[in-house]
Amino acid sequence: MPQLNPSDGCTVWIDLDNTPHVPFFIPVIRELEKRGHRVVLTARDAFQVCELADRKGLRYLKVGQHYGKNTVMKVFGLFWRAAQLLPFYLREKPDVALSHGARAQMLLANLMRIPTILVMDYEHIKTPPLVAPRWEIVPEALPTSGLHPSERRLRKYRGIKEDVYAPDFTPDPGLADELGLREAGLVVTVRPPANEAHYHNPESEVLLNRLMTRICNIPQARAVMLPRNRQQEQSLRSTHPQWFQDGHTIIPPHAVDGLSLLWLSDLVVSGGGTMNREAPRSRSSFTVSGDGCARPDVTSIDVGSRPIFLHSSRMTPRSQSSLSSSATPGKKPSP
Repeated sequence: MPQLNPSDGCTVWIDLDNTPHVPFFIPVIRELEKRGHRVVLTARDAFQVCELADRKGLRYLKVGQHYGKNTVMKVFGLFWRAAQLLPFYLREKPDVALSHGARAQMLLANLMRIPTILVMDYEHIKTPPLVAPRWEIVPEALPTSGLHPSERRLRKYRGIKEDVYAPDFTPDPGLADELGLREAGLVVTVRPPANEAHYHNPESEVLLNRLMTRICNIPQARAVMLPRNRQQEQSLRSTHPQWFQDGHTIIPPHAVDGLSLLWLSDLVVSGGGTMNREAPRSRSSFTVSGDGCARPDVTSIDVGSRPIFLHSSRMTPRSQSSLSSSATPGKKPSP
């Protein structure tokens, strides 16, 4: 790993590319600054990245956006955002670039020949040569094969990335009232699948539809849905207006603290792994990815906590019923 000597005035550039990166890097930033390093931040205007960063009090420069699921636009967006980051790079002159998968940052840093460090926890990711990191940091659960071509540039850590920031968690006491959940008999937090991601499986949409039908048929149930962007929210509202009738489904008007919301929930259903692994161990957690799971999720299952993976072929009426019966309404996890 590159040696950062505080006496040399080292500057670490962190690029926040996706929503989970915000809570993950907060303790990392704190530790780097504690050790005397200077940390500078950029953030992509995608999902809830900037809104959550504002909520957490982070100082950053907003650069670039999301370019949808079209492959050509994704490639264009990669190179265009790298170009947009160039003035920031020239002004701040970072010594090292650190991210949890910010490809535009790695592309620019590689062209500028500064060390790049990629923290990642998904072994199925495909990394083109131009955005390949110099160093990789991954959970020890990930197999070494298929990761960094040079094992001496690969570092592993115990546990999962959610272990980095979960110990700092303090529940938000006002969130239940803010979202109108105080009287709800069953609170289900739902994160729709990432339908613009390269790994999206259409089967997950079938699973989501069946899940929401089940939730809406439970009179006292309330679903808190967290769309990934405004486009997905508008699509869901127009395609499934029945979900939002009689207050069955709530979409928060702004970014909320994810851990606090999961603390209030009786059941967590997500289209990926991060939110499921964040959920308190005393709560039921499902994913509607419709596909295989990453090694960190397998590890979570092995220790008896996170999550249960569903496939549409298994979503019979009986299994749909298990989604609600597996939750325990009204009994929130103790600290």
